[in-house]
Amino acid sequence: MSYVGPVWYSEPASYFEHGGGVTGIGVAASESDPVALRAAKAAVAEWSGVLRTRRALLADADRCCVTAGRGRCPLARQAVTELVHRSRGKSDVLLLCRPGLPAGHLGSAALTRVSSVDEARTVQAGDAENVYFVVDPGIRIEVAAAMVKVLRQRFPRLRGQHPRHWCYTESDWARCFRTLTDDCDRVLVLGGANDTFVEFASQENSRLAHIRDSEEVRPSRLADAATVGIVIAPPATGETVRRLLDVLSGLGPLDVVHRRFTSEHLSRARIDALWPAEGQSPPAPPALPHMAWRPPDSSPTVPPAPAP
Repeated sequence: MSYVGPVWYSEPASYFEHGGGVTGIGVAASESDPVALRAAKAAVAEWSGVLRTRRALLADADRCCVTAGRGRCPLARQAVTELVHRSRGKSDVLLLCRPGLPAGHLGSAALTRVSSVDEARTVQAGDAENVYFVVDPGIRIEVAAAMVKVLRQRFPRLRGQHPRHWCYTESDWARCFRTLTDDCDRVLVLGGANDTFVEFASQENSRLAHIRDSEEVRPSRLADAATVGIVIAPPATGETVRRLLDVLSGLGPLDVVHRRFTSEHLSRARIDALWPAEGQSPPAPPALPHMAWRPPDSSPTVPPAPAP
């Protein structure tokens, strides 16, 4: 809608940005259109009601190869190949995986899918003395460990892949998600309603809100929210994230915190590097992770010098 000779209607809804500058809220409407003027006044009043200083905790954790659709994890492929070779087609191989993941056949050994602790209590093996297990990517390690505990009670001679071949990516992602629901007043899941959102939505329904873009942000979702969590879900992109951060930064001074959880398999050399022996130089600090997005107004601004 366009007007001839528009005027700006605005309330005192502005704030000083960190390092200088002023940001405010305004709506364009025609002075000859009383309906538009009332709507502009109402919009400014509604949005100015949520102006405040905020933190944004941005969850950034890589999904594993399976859940991200990048194919099978090389760690899992290596482990399965090793176990199939050791079993020589004569032993039962149990695949510990998420519900819904298909169990295939590798070589002459059939993989029996086990996707819950309850299934671990009831799964049958042809030879209870010769059972192997494989931890498939896409399952959280704490869930797989609970399954292994039950299976070991039922099959005391249970053997499986070396824990070094376990993938912790999904566990890191889930833990990162949980900290946002614990630490934030509101969590915005930006993108598609993926499996992680569905899984945790039932547990933290009052704090979670699913949006596909910044246009779906509403003042009611930010009322009394001093800390806002942002979870990026496909198909959200870096540009989608930047638009959302622009909206939040327009509603008060905003600090964006990059939250990330990473579990790392440590070799002996890596352990020595992290905790050097006495007399050795400590390792250099790790480089900061690269972020695909740039917070708005991230360049430092030098305030003007006072007038003489």
